Amino acid sequence: MKSKNFLMLIISIFFFQIVSCNELPPQPQLVRQKTQLIANPSFEEFGIPTLKEWSCPEAPLLKIQMVAPQDGGFFSIFLKSREDGAFASTKVAAIPGSHVYKFSVWSKVTNLIAQAELYYIQNDSISLRKTISIKSKRWEQYIAYDTISANKGDSLKVVLFGTLSSTPQPYTWFDLCKLEIDD
Repeated sequence: MKSKNFLMLIISIFFFQIVSCNELPPQPQLVRQKTQLIANPSFEEFGIPTLKEWSCPEAPLLKIQMVAPQDGGFFSIFLKSREDGAFASTKVAAIPGSHVYKFSVWSKVTNLIAQAELYYIQNDSISLRKTISIKSKRWEQYIAYDTISANKGDSLKVVLFGTLSSTPQPYTWFDLCKLEIDD
């Protein structure tokens, strides 16, 4: 009887080892990070406002204000009208090859319509690829996608504009301006 129990114990252990050897450990979930091309998407660095990496006119056409959408940090830029010359732009290197670009920005406007534009620059040629119209009086995320086949040395330019007209005096806020590879 003892030998029968001992044999059953050995068989059980052997069976358990076979079953557990065939079980695979759970596979880790890979989170694919998108390549963000704009170095200063939120107009701040370490909680301090900055226009680093952006070209723009000085105040009063453009100001940095302590107002931002959720997850936008503390600051955003505030633009008067395009008619007055209010804009902010940044230029980044395009990734060689054919890629899907996700152009996104959080924005709001007091009245009228503002715009965010994406340009592709190849050699001395510049072409407008996407225009986003800003219409909401509350913070809203705007997104546009474009597939661009770029060569080494090509670049992309993002331009944020205030409203088209200065009458009545409108204001536009921008934050979390991103340009990401989405393929």
